[in-house]
Amino acid sequence: MAKKRKYEEAFNDSANTIYHMIYNLAPSVFRWSGIPENRMPASEVFERMLLRDKCVAAFNTTVGLQVLSCTIPGVNQWGEPAEGAAVPISKGGIIFEVDRSIMPIVLWDQPSHKSIMPTLEWYIETLGKLRQAIDSCTRWLKTPIIFQGGEEQAELIYSLVQRIEAGYPAIALQNGSFSVGQIEFTPTNVSPAILDALHMSYERIEAKLFEEIGVPDYNTQKMAQQTSTEVILPMLAVALKTMSRLAMRREWADKVNATYGTNLSVQALSLGLIEQSIFSSTGHIVNLQDLNRNGIPDKLEV
Repeated sequence: MAKKRKYEEAFNDSANTIYHMIYNLAPSVFRWSGIPENRMPASEVFERMLLRDKCVAAFNTTVGLQVLSCTIPGVNQWGEPAEGAAVPISKGGIIFEVDRSIMPIVLWDQPSHKSIMPTLEWYIETLGKLRQAIDSCTRWLKTPIIFQGGEEQAELIYSLVQRIEAGYPAIALQNGSFSVGQIEFTPTNVSPAILDALHMSYERIEAKLFEEIGVPDYNTQKMAQQTSTEVILPMLAVALKTMSRLAMRREWADKVNATYGTNLSVQALSLGLIEQSIFSSTGHIVNLQDLNRNGIPDKLEV
């Protein structure tokens, strides 16, 4: 039981690390400006609401425009949730009334109208397990555990430790321990090859996570070892996913601005990073601003 509990704690720590990484990265993809004070959350909070709830809505209330998380119980004639069916979610107590004569304006996080969270939860769980396995394997490989052996076996002990530190695979056993020159070792099925495979799996899944939330993997040292095509195509896949989500946000901002006289605007900061990453690793200049009617900042300003 103690061993199982220790494993669960290690997994939870790893999963929490991935969870916080997602919630730090995801809001950096888009940045909102012109947000009316006391009517909308701050840009980062706003993006977290979309990530968590898949949609928000602009409501006309007795105190003016309010942007809130919402539920949408009805569907329109196309089988999609109708904007007029949006109902604000009461969090912390709503002290104003919603004007039902003006339909709420709904913003969806992505064109599929599905929440991204179930997908991200899979990444959190999978990457958490892989990170826990990598940490355990690294620890096992770096710590050859020797239970018994006297001074007369010192030379043998030293040579075995040197071999393990040099990357020689540990010996795999199902049960029990084994002896070499009257020295007993713990069983393990860990080898450097297994650890390398875990690292490769982690990197592949992490890259898909970056694609899902629209954040480029700008590890230029790793990309420099790849061909131009191997770098550009995955980056463009991230850019296209980001631009489809950006288009929905801008369409919503235009509706809100026209209805409430606001000056909302939104930019996709990650697209400028993709341009930089492609150029720094391949020398190719890719101008994503040609695909973006309002332009994209060329660098991430914090």
